[in-house]
Amino acid sequence: TLAHGSCTTQINSGGRIYGAHYLKNCYINNGGLLDVCSTTKSTGTSKIDNLITLYAGGYMNMYLRTNGSSTYSSKVTAVTLNLRGNLNIKPVSDIEGATQVFEPAIGQSFTLWEVTNLKTDESSLVITLPKLPNGMGWDTSELLAPKGILKIVKAPLRGDVNDDGLVNGTDIQAVINFIVEGQYDEKADVNNDGLVNGTDIQEIINIIVNAE
Repeated sequence: TLAHGSCTTQINSGGRIYGAHYLKNCYINNGGLLDVCSTTKSTGTSKIDNLITLYAGGYMNMYLRTNGSSTYSSKVTAVTLNLRGNLNIKPVSDIEGATQVFEPAIGQSFTLWEVTNLKTDESSLVITLPKLPNGMGWDTSELLAPKGILKIVKAPLRGDVNDDGLVNGTDIQAVINFIVEGQYDEKADVNNDGLVNGTDIQEIINIIVNAE
């Protein structure tokens, strides 16, 4: 346990802090690493009394684990969290010597931090997430918030414009309807070019043919 609650701690290039810790301020500089794991090779907690800043080029590793239907994650508490660098969210098995597991399932939710103020610089912030099995996707809509929540949801099926769980002729007709009505729909924009037109119909045909 590292208790340094009255001073500012800087993690410089090649430096690493891990295990339980309580700090007043923490600056993760270029090349530095805050590894939010415990000394028992599991998820951990980083308690910051005031300010934590992840600078561009710095690294913060956070971990996810499950135990049956229960979910656990590394967690940061602070007044202000500045995210500008590399935020790596990993399965707990990435911790050397860990025996616990991360078994993803749709509906799981993980709270990674609770702070009063969250500031981000999207020009330098890089977030990496664990790869999920087919049919699952990450919902990050609530991640970059004072209470940062990461969820696992059902992944949308590419080409399933009418959202019936299938890709077939009815999806082609749905795209045609959007074209005729001059409307844009994200699901109908199958090739993600910002338009709904004949190329999206061809994309759906390709999906159907390749699935046969």
